[in-house]
Amino acid sequence: MKDDTAKLAQQLHSRGQFDQAINEYKKLLENAKKTSEKADIHRLIAIAQSQLDKHEAAVEHINMSLSLDEQSPAAWHTKGMITLKTKDTASSKSHFKKALTINEQHIASLQSLGNLAYRAEDLTKAQHYYQQIANIDPQHAHAHFNLALVDIKNKHLQSAMTHLDKVLNINPNHAKALGQKGEILMEMKQFKQAAVCFTLKLTLEPYHAESWHSLGQAEMKLGNMKEAIESFKNCLNDHSEHPAANQDLANAYVKTADYPSALSHY
Repeated sequence: MKDDTAKLAQQLHSRGQFDQAINEYKKLLENAKKTSEKADIHRLIAIAQSQLDKHEAAVEHINMSLSLDEQSPAAWHTKGMITLKTKDTASSKSHFKKALTINEQHIASLQSLGNLAYRAEDLTKAQHYYQQIANIDPQHAHAHFNLALVDIKNKHLQSAMTHLDKVLNINPNHAKALGQKGEILMEMKQFKQAAVCFTLKLTLEPYHAESWHSLGQAEMKLGNMKEAIESFKNCLNDHSEHPAANQDLANAYVKTADYPSALSHY
């Protein structure tokens, strides 16, 4: 029964049915014997309460979790995430760093500190945290993707490509990595390879307007006007107010001497 309740709670939580998940967690709490088990259930309740924007309840449960096990890096990380929702960045950082004093390889806390540094445009610090994750787990696709984003911001495109290739070796269906690689290839004027990346991304996310637009631009550079026109149309089908697609579609029509169609998009 206990295992069934735990499984149901996890399923409800993963589906975003947080109220129901909390009810199941509370049943588990009533039957929990070990202190560490009680601490983790309080932590899970805190996460669910935070997702429901019930901040006071979330704080109550995460503090209860830490009172039972103050050496839990997961609980300190959770407290940091709950605090972050109040935009108290300084306290959040303190909680994430506390988790790392307990376990210097706590990936979730390294990730959160890296994200905060990235958002603050402190790219050196962001790279430091993301690289630590990659050192701990070389197969951590998200760490390599974030390192690529830092490299792109720093205009280190070849290094970014290296990280994106690592991401795609780990997960060939990483849509964001395919899109970013395509954009870098466009900057490198490798239009054929860029078109391949955008096409692969669109097999995963067929309604991603920006990818249709990028594919259209790549096809135009390759002189494939029919394919470019089709891509720009698909972009506009998904995002009729796209700022550049109408202009690009008109230009593609001009290149095929279809002036009436071009005029309708200028």
